[in-house]
Amino acid sequence: SRMERFYAAVRESFDRLIAIEPRNESWLVDDSLFLMEKYEITKVKADPERCPADEELGKVPYHRLHGTPEIYRSSYS
Repeated sequence: SRMERFYAAVRESFDRLIAIEPRNESWLVDDSLFLMEKYEITKVKADPERCPADEELGKVPYHRLHGTPEIYRSSYS
């Protein structure tokens, strides 16, 4: 598949943490999750979460704060 070729190429040239932030739930289907695990790709856990997953995905958690309740305008302590 196109994503597998992409993940393989990225992983071959980059041996550090790779994280993606899906903006559509189609990224969370079994085939996609399998490839993320196979190529050690972490799913960003964003706030607010556009595509929530049932569990943390990836070996290294990656959290990105955009701002709840108002995206890009809320401050964090």
